[in-house]
Order: sequence, then structure tokens, then C-alpha cells
Amino acid sequence: MLAHVIRSQRVSTPLLLASALTVAGAAGAAAQEHREPDAGKRARQLVTSFELPQQVRAAVRELVGLGPAALPALHVALRDPRPEIVQWALFASAGLAGDCESLREPVRLLATSSNASVAAAAAHALAALDGRGSTLIVEYDSAHAVEIDAAGEWHELAKQPMLMDAARLSDGHLLVTSYRGNCVLELDAQGGEVWSQRGLQEPSAAQRLPGGNTLIADSSALRVIEVDRKGTIVWQYAEHVRPIRVARLGNGNTLICSYQASGLVEVDRDGKVVWRMPGQDIRDVERLPDDTTLVTRTDEKRVVLVDRGLRVLQEWKFAFEPRAAELLPDGHLLVGGNGHLVEVDDGGVEVWSEKVGIINTVARHGRREPPPAAKPEAGK
Repeated sequence: MLAHVIRSQRVSTPLLLASALTVAGAAGAAAQEHREPDAGKRARQLVTSFELPQQVRAAVRELVGLGPAALPALHVALRDPRPEIVQWALFASAGLAGDCESLREPVRLLATSSNASVAAAAAHALAALDGRGSTLIVEYDSAHAVEIDAAGEWHELAKQPMLMDAARLSDGHLLVTSYRGNCVLELDAQGGEVWSQRGLQEPSAAQRLPGGNTLIADSSALRVIEVDRKGTIVWQYAEHVRPIRVARLGNGNTLICSYQASGLVEVDRDGKVVWRMPGQDIRDVERLPDDTTLVTRTDEKRVVLVDRGLRVLQEWKFAFEPRAAELLPDGHLLVGGNGHLVEVDDGGVEVWSEKVGIINTVARHGRREPPPAAKPEAGK
């Protein structure tokens, strides 16, 4: 499969938030002195590009290719007081292969950040440390969440009535959203229920927030709600939405994808719409640290990266209806849709695929390494 890709110049607006780590990161950096000084020097140079919007994604792609040689530079970036720099460091950390265990403690500490974007990126990076290139998907027609390991083996993680969403939490638990079950559940490693929010109306997605609250797309109730651990609603938005996907940002705003309603909107804590992309069926969204936004346009069979002015910076077109997408640190795009799960490279060429049903959630946990080439038989 070849996804048609279009690019244009990129721009960004930095976020003004703060987060810092000291002891754990310094210890890890000291423990990861590499034998290849040239690679370590190059990694330090690449990390400085985290401040340059037009260069940062190319820098991350090269950085993850350095493997463990990038660790000392990443440890320094993880202690930066600027949240956008920390997010890029976490993004890169999630794409490394090899022994990256020294990242675990500083990343674990960042998962407790009060900045929702930093905490979410840290939870994803922790899952990557354990995932070894596995892919988490939700097949909602089969009502289950599945982990596909690097060898292509499928492992069912959860099964609920018309399961719509699943996400790994920083403690290894799984947060799942059951559309027909009218609930959001937190499950431990054995599948035991440790928390639930019931009495919903066909919810589509959920996000665990710093402090333990949960953001929920309560789809058929035509609202987005934030609930505390006791289930009390502490915030909601219900202005012309049928939410499919939600994401709380580091600045406190919330991104909401809607089905045949308001398209994609960003609202502040007071419910004011501060950014909008019109559309009839926008299924997935991801705000990147440079303030660009990855949008899955199911209604247009494409995934786009846009700036605040809705200028398309990059575009991937597909022959199927994409329902979920994730931009990977190496520049690849992971996409799931109606009967398709594919990974395409930066040029839109398919590099990996799986036969699936209807996909509603995708997440790559760690760098997927191609299988080793078969050795020729003796005498041939």
C-alpha cells in the first residue's frame, strides 16, 4: 500500500509551562556513558534542535536511530524546565531500541507531572519500555483490546461489549471504554477491575488525568465529562458535540472529536471554543509539542498534520477510512481503520500491516524492529 503524502513548511507556538527532574536523570545519564563519543556528541546536537520547530521532527528521527547512544542527551532533556522540550524527549524515548532501562525512573517521575500532556507522554514512554515494539489495538467489531507483539502473536488484554478504546496507564493498568457496556473500567494486569465509572451513555473514549481524575467522551449523552475517583462530575462540556475522542492538554484545554456535530474543537476550562476544525467525521486527534495537530479525517480518508491556522503541513491519503492514527518517533505513521492496520514510512510506503477487523484505537509501544533476515541454507 502507498499512502499519498504531501508536505509543506512547518511553524509552531511554544507552550509556557514547567517541569523538572534532577537526581534520577543525572544518575541515569552517568550510568549510560557510551563507547561511541561521536554518536553521543551528535545526540547532544540533535537535542538542541528540540527548540527549532522546523527541525525537531527530523532531529527526533535521527536521534532514535542512534539507539542507546542517545540516552545521556535524552536524560538532560528530560530535566529541562520547558514542557515542550520534555515532551519531545519523551516522544524520542518511546522510539528507542536496545537497553534503555536507565530511562525508567526519570520517566516514571514525569508520569506524575501536573501537566496533562507531559504525564500522557510519560505514560506512553513507560509502555514503550516494556512493549518491545508491540502494537495495542481495539477491534470494536470483535469487542476486544489486543496486543500484537513484535513476532506477530496476538494477546487479548480485555473483552467488553463493543469495546471502543483502551490505553496503558503509567502503572501498567489498562483503561478501557465499553460503548455497549456504558462504562469506563480500569483493569489490572490480571484483568481485575480496580475502578469503574458506570451509568454512562455509550462512551467512546477516556483519558486518565494527573491527580487521578478521568476525562470521558460520553458519546450518546452528547457531553464530555471529567470525573474524580468517586465518580463525581467535576467538569463537563455539552455544546453541540457527539464526542468520539477527547484529549486534555498541558494548558488545561480539551480537544474533542465529534461525529456529525462540531467537528474538532479545542475548549478551555470555561467552555470557550479557542480553536476549531470543521468536519463531519473526525475520529482521532493528537496535539504535538510544537502545537501542530495530527487529525484523522475519517470523512475524507486521510490523516493530516495542521498548524493553528489549519494549514496542512503533511497529508497521508488512504484507500480505506482511517479511524485512528499515531505519529511514530521514526517518522512513520501507524493507522487503523475499517479492515486495515498499516504502518507507512515518511514517504507513505507500507512497511508493516496486519489483517484486522474494524480498528478504533492504535498505539505502538516501543520500536518495532524488522525480523532478522533468514540465513541461507548451507551449500546454497
